[in-house]
Amino acid sequence: MPELDFNILEPTEDEVRSYEPLPDGWYKACIASTTRKTAKSGNDYLEVELEITDADHAGRRVWPRYHLWNSNETSKEISQRQFSNLVNACGLANCKDSDDLLGMHLDVKLKTKPGNGEFQPTNDVAAYRTAPGMTNQKAPIEATAVSLDDPPWKD
Repeated sequence: MPELDFNILEPTEDEVRSYEPLPDGWYKACIASTTRKTAKSGNDYLEVELEITDADHAGRRVWPRYHLWNSNETSKEISQRQFSNLVNACGLANCKDSDDLLGMHLDVKLKTKPGNGEFQPTNDVAAYRTAPGMTNQKAPIEATAVSLDDPPWKD
């Protein structure tokens, strides 16, 4: 077992994080990750990690889940609608790979979901919209024609 030779430090004010839900309202956010996971029920779902980028709450995160592969058709249809709203807010017409959403900016409307029993209150995403003045189009890759008769490295 490795021996540790220092005293544990007290956290600084910057390191103390609040896990209280954010106040209800609109926030600027960026899509940090997307992960396909399996629920206890055995159905797969897509978890999207949204990082809040507003100055007052920068770095806070919410994790909406989309039950796109649910065996319950109603649940699947609701999730497909919600995920479509997310994709549309990112300015995309379609999304065949959830990694296409990484780095996209949008506005999210958060609402507080009350806690029950052992679970504390959390934030749920109530709506999405395109962030004003934000363009999410990826920059096109410019192709430059190179003549093999006169390659640029020849000089």
